[in-house]
Amino acid sequence: MIACRKVCSTTISGAGCVPGTSCLAVCGLRDGIAAIGQFCIDTRLALALKGDVKKGLFFRGSESLPFGTAIRPVAELIDYLLTGRMPLFSL
Repeated sequence: MIACRKVCSTTISGAGCVPGTSCLAVCGLRDGIAAIGQFCIDTRLALALKGDVKKGLFFRGSESLPFGTAIRPVAELIDYLLTGRMPLFSL
């Protein structure tokens, strides 16, 4: 959570990286390799954590989603996978 607070509250440097993170050994943005992406993964994950579905980076498998089209917290997915209990959805 400390790393997330750092990323969420830090501005991006001219190179497009959050200063001091060095999160990837090879980075398309920092290293100027267009073929492997031109975005900061830390920033995109932080945006996802904040709920920004337009700019955040989200992951999902190829199978159908257990929660339909709803975007749910990872904690709920892990709980579902471990216990089989569906979370309560507020509509």
